[in-house]
Amino acid sequence: GATRIAEHWLVTAAHCVDQPYNELRIIGDAANLRSPLAKITQGELAVCHAGYEGTANGYANDIALIRLDDDEVAALGDVPIARFGNTDKTLAPANYPTADMAGWGITSFGGQLSPDLLAANIRITAAGPSTIYVASQGGAGPCVGDSGGPLYVTEEDGSRTVVGVLSVVEQNPSTGQFCAGDYNGRYTNLQGYEEWMNSVMTLCEADPETCR
Repeated sequence: GATRIAEHWLVTAAHCVDQPYNELRIIGDAANLRSPLAKITQGELAVCHAGYEGTANGYANDIALIRLDDDEVAALGDVPIARFGNTDKTLAPANYPTADMAGWGITSFGGQLSPDLLAANIRITAAGPSTIYVASQGGAGPCVGDSGGPLYVTEEDGSRTVVGVLSVVEQNPSTGQFCAGDYNGRYTNLQGYEEWMNSVMTLCEADPETCR
């Protein structure tokens, strides 16, 4: 998953784009990935956070930005630009006890990826400068395949702010299964990386060759 945060930019998890690839295929403008209405284009480049080391540091700094060139922006269609980062209140369980996630991940332990965009309301259990800790609610929550997808909170005026991108899904401590029953997850907290995100976008817009 990924979230559009500027005309030419999407944010995702670094572990989604840290392996060698031939293309960055972006699918948008439809809730069903197989829909004939879905727009398919390619990202121009991806920039991972320099502090990301995968399993070597427990997926810390698990964030990346994907840039679209002008032709790709036009081909993507009407994917909205999300408000991200700062929330009206301090991001903490006391102010935002729950948040919503969305993605096309698997829907059960050992299951298949969903072609339809699904969402769930989950609990925020803690929020640090770089990580938001969440827990499933009613057996529903993020799963494998939802990586990089958004976590967003609803403000008092009904507007939504994207505060995280999915980094890690943990096993159910009782069964050892993923995505079943009571389990936890971790989202990269965009509030702690807003300065990095803005500096990367500014640099790459000014000198695209620097980011290749």
